[in-house]
Amino acid sequence: MPNSSDVVLDCLSSILNDTGDVHYSQIIFGSDLNADIAMDNDNDLCAVLHDFASDLGMKFLNDKLPSDNRMTHQVVTTGASAAIDHFAVCQSLYNSVHSITIEDSGINLSDHCPVILDIDIPEFNTLPSNVKGGAEPREQ
Repeated sequence: MPNSSDVVLDCLSSILNDTGDVHYSQIIFGSDLNADIAMDNDNDLCAVLHDFASDLGMKFLNDKLPSDNRMTHQVVTTGASAAIDHFAVCQSLYNSVHSITIEDSGINLSDHCPVILDIDIPEFNTLPSNVKGGAEPREQ
């Protein structure tokens, strides 16, 4: 059985292969990455994740997590916790992020806490020129 790092690497490779010819102006990426990318900078998987984000012009939002609650994975019975669920956004959306909150609730049926991204996404009145159809105005 493959380890979780291999699964993440395969997934990232698939994303890069599938989006290679796609023209986009904004991207939001969220996932259970099974790595604390803010703390494990010497970890090979973390280096790959940072390269992945960089290749797509994205930045991870760890600096926007609340300082008093950064743990997204919690196991009550063992007391284990980690920050392994992450969001990244393209550079053009970074300043549009208001906050990220971690919702720790007694009714949560998972050991992963929901991570909520509060962001304003600008509305486009025209398609970017590199999108099929050119820069024609959208109907409103």
